[in-house]
Amino acid sequence: MTATEKILLVDPDESDRMLAALVLGEQLPEIEVVQVSSFLDFAEQLVQGGFAAVIAEHQLAWGDGVRLLQVVRRREPEALLFLFAHHLPAGIATLAIVHGVSAYLTKSSAGFLELPRAVRAAMQQARRHRHTEVVTRAVEHLSIGVLTLSREGGVRDANAAAARLLAVASEGQLIGRPLDTLVGGLATSPSWQTLLEGKRRLVEHVFPEAGAGAGTIRLGGWRARDPVDRGDAFYGVLHRVRVSREPPDGRAAVGPEGASGDAVVDE
Repeated sequence: MTATEKILLVDPDESDRMLAALVLGEQLPEIEVVQVSSFLDFAEQLVQGGFAAVIAEHQLAWGDGVRLLQVVRRREPEALLFLFAHHLPAGIATLAIVHGVSAYLTKSSAGFLELPRAVRAAMQQARRHRHTEVVTRAVEHLSIGVLTLSREGGVRDANAAAARLLAVASEGQLIGRPLDTLVGGLATSPSWQTLLEGKRRLVEHVFPEAGAGAGTIRLGGWRARDPVDRGDAFYGVLHRVRVSREPPDGRAAVGPEGASGDAVVDE
């Protein structure tokens, strides 16, 4: 997160609003919390725009939190949305999916403690997603899968092409899953393990595509700086290939079509 990011906190209850602003300010000192208590204040902030996230109470004298977040979504499509309320609406899980709410929390003692953690996690995920999109836009017409991975090799972000190549219904279903459970032979790949251990910068791996009559997939993985915490992160690209059984330079082949194995990579 950067110092320019602003959070809009919409709550008519002064004590709740002040407490929420306090815990957010203590845990997220790099953001600015703008408190809003009335419709006029909200309208003014909506016109100004420029906020990274909106946290709203559901029960408002001039509307409800879900509809308020719908208005925000139309005005600021990239803003993260949160419901933080004494009483959450019925069917909140479905509403959250439909309207893109990042998290919904009740105003309990645990809820006030969880609020800054939920906001931080969503903002970090959004930053990583924007980072991945830079690569995705460059390859969007090439049917190339793009992945962002945790230090442990779990999928943090992915595009639709990655989901198709890994035979998963959607990119959302990839999030949180260890990549070595999705890619044939990766769990036993020495090169992959040395990449995760930080002893290797780049690795390639080929494996058979799932499905009848499928071809071969090449995975390229590399180590880079995480855009959020500046530690090690890992990125991967996937694409279909026709693998030669006898490479022209005489090096060890990456394996015949339908087989899994590591490719030779110069670092």
